[in-house]
Amino acid sequence: MTEPPGWASPSDPGAQPGGEPPPAAPPQGPPPQGPPPQSPPPAYGTPPPAYGTPPSGWGPPQPGAPHGTAPPGSFGQGAQPGYGAPPPGQWGGQYGGWGTPGWGRPAAPEPGIIPLRPLGLGEILDGGFSIVRQYPRVTLGLSAIVVSVTQLLAFLVQFVVAFEDGYVDPDVFGGVSIARAVGWLITGIGVVVLAGMLTSVMGDAVLGRPTTIAETWRKIRPRFWALIGASLLGGIVPALGLLLCILPGVFLWAAWAFLTPAVVLERAGVITAIRRSWRLAVPDFWRVFGIRFLATLIAGFIGGVITVPISLLAFGSMTLSGDTGGMSVLPFALITLGAIISGTITAPFSSGVLSLLYIDRRMRAEGLDVTLAQAAQQPAGAA
Repeated sequence: MTEPPGWASPSDPGAQPGGEPPPAAPPQGPPPQGPPPQSPPPAYGTPPPAYGTPPSGWGPPQPGAPHGTAPPGSFGQGAQPGYGAPPPGQWGGQYGGWGTPGWGRPAAPEPGIIPLRPLGLGEILDGGFSIVRQYPRVTLGLSAIVVSVTQLLAFLVQFVVAFEDGYVDPDVFGGVSIARAVGWLITGIGVVVLAGMLTSVMGDAVLGRPTTIAETWRKIRPRFWALIGASLLGGIVPALGLLLCILPGVFLWAAWAFLTPAVVLERAGVITAIRRSWRLAVPDFWRVFGIRFLATLIAGFIGGVITVPISLLAFGSMTLSGDTGGMSVLPFALITLGAIISGTITAPFSSGVLSLLYIDRRMRAEGLDVTLAQAAQQPAGAA
């Protein structure tokens, strides 16, 4: 199943809407000989009155008219266009008025959740919440399914290793061990797949095309290994840069911010996605870094509001139990439940903001808004 038109990279041979190469221009003959034909000047209405002739209504008052009353057709009555009030329904409709679309550039088309023009910071952040408000079933449903499965699998792997005689060994469960590493790996794969699916949902939402969980999975399934490869590079390499030296890790964290959108929407390979992300992010590095960092802080704050009370409840139950040789399963189950709820709510926002930031960069650098406006007019199954 092919992706809707409009997302192809400008370097692709069929990057115009529809994915087909542009048609060849028809052959042109020699220019016509001779001077161009002359057309009569357009008429502009009735000729103006002779010099010195006042317009209608500007002469002496009519006999019998009260003092200070303008006669019919005089200035201010609207019967003399150009001198009095304009005809009803004309001012602001034909010429435009303050606060009406007649002044300035026309409004951008908005087939989906955002207007198809370069976006501001508030519009990008609001779009991360709008995708949840307008498509709650597919966004929250996808997040709940993927986060629940991965968190429960990670919990079970660690639980089986650390469980003994009805209790959980906290040193094994919470420490760095093989079980812990396997849990991290399962969670990381889930985060990568979920980010790709939510990016696909955002691509459809921008074009005003509702989608389903099954349809989203059919689009993402061929891109699974490319997503894994790009995410490994985009996650491990910046992390190593942060450990060795902070600046390289911070730089790569922003420069490779668009790996997932490039893999999903442009259907690019791993190396191509790295190049695309670099070319889009680096020319506007500080804006990309600032918006992604701010979105990460917002998502962390929302997640903390959810997980902190649950974690306090879990550790409170551990204190009240008074077990010294081990810990019951309940505290760790509560922590896992908090992680599921937090991930379900914050994942759509984080992926949505990153996708909109990618779309905004392409609209600013490549004129993607024009391409998407044309693609939005095509049927949903066009490719």
